[in-house]
Amino acid sequence: MKIHVSAAKLAALAGAAAVGGFVYLVAPGSIRKKQRAPFQNRNFAHRGLHKRDKSVPENSLAAFERAASYGYGIELDVQLSKDGRVVVFHDDTLNRVCGVDARVDSKTFDELRQLRLCGTDETIPLFSEVLKTVRGRGALIVELKNGKRNRELCEKTYAMLRQYTGDYCIESFNPFIVRWFRLNAPEVVRGQLANPPKDYNGEVSPVSAFLLGNVLLNFLARPQFIAYKIAPKPFSVKFCEALGAMKVCWTSHEWAKRATTRSFSSSTSPGLSSPGSGSCSEQPADSQQSQKPKGKNEMHPVCWYRVFYRTCLTNGVHFKSGLRFLLFFRGAALIRCQGFEHGHGLGIVFGNAELPG
Repeated sequence: MKIHVSAAKLAALAGAAAVGGFVYLVAPGSIRKKQRAPFQNRNFAHRGLHKRDKSVPENSLAAFERAASYGYGIELDVQLSKDGRVVVFHDDTLNRVCGVDARVDSKTFDELRQLRLCGTDETIPLFSEVLKTVRGRGALIVELKNGKRNRELCEKTYAMLRQYTGDYCIESFNPFIVRWFRLNAPEVVRGQLANPPKDYNGEVSPVSAFLLGNVLLNFLARPQFIAYKIAPKPFSVKFCEALGAMKVCWTSHEWAKRATTRSFSSSTSPGLSSPGSGSCSEQPADSQQSQKPKGKNEMHPVCWYRVFYRTCLTNGVHFKSGLRFLLFFRGAALIRCQGFEHGHGLGIVFGNAELPG
């Protein structure tokens, strides 16, 4: 008995399989409203609230104390020293901040402790010291740096975070680090850091850059937020956000010429707030509470995707009905972001507020 399948049906099946596969690759992990609450509509001081003149250097106890006292959340970076201590430091090498031509993981903590940050009296802190300094006064975004001992870094960082009484989440460029938390600490909010593919600058293979830049490895870790470099986002990232991933933005060098920039967020999907990869503003916000942004509200495309997803998939409404509903949907709020130029980049504090500047 022969079964005849028309070309149209085959094409439809192939298309459905392609769409299903795409959704499987980029879909984020689920997150409850209670988990979102500590991070949404908040401003985060990137590497602490450090100063332009470097009198308060990045990732220093002084910078973290300033951030906490002004009511900011804090983003910071952790990695391992040669003897396995979890230290807070951004770069792989010590050149830029400490003036020493060596890798962080080539020095013991005692050796690192002898170095000074940006010529000040501040030293490279232990992660445990930062947690004691902050004391739960602000939510933390902890970036785990990629290295040769990622499992050890994950285990030791999580062991300390479990004892911390404040709010925190983790993020990494390495999806396998994020995956470790999915498998071993699913209660921790986790995020995937990503660049546009062209911005990996040979750090990974072209294939890996394409996969990472388009968040096509989300199936490994199911991140609950995407921290994407400020640049035009590929459709895959927008679609991931449309499916519920919280949104985080971080700056880049080419944006240093711009004093301000804009980001949008759906009122149904408030995102994390994060400053840029340079320094954070040295001017404190008046309060932690968001102010009503100025300017006319505009519709963000992500809102359309979100309504489409919720209407057509969650509620099972017919495609055409969902599409008609989109045409009448409103409610996205404009977010204004104030940037501050610094020595090696632009620090931008993001949130539902127009910050002083």
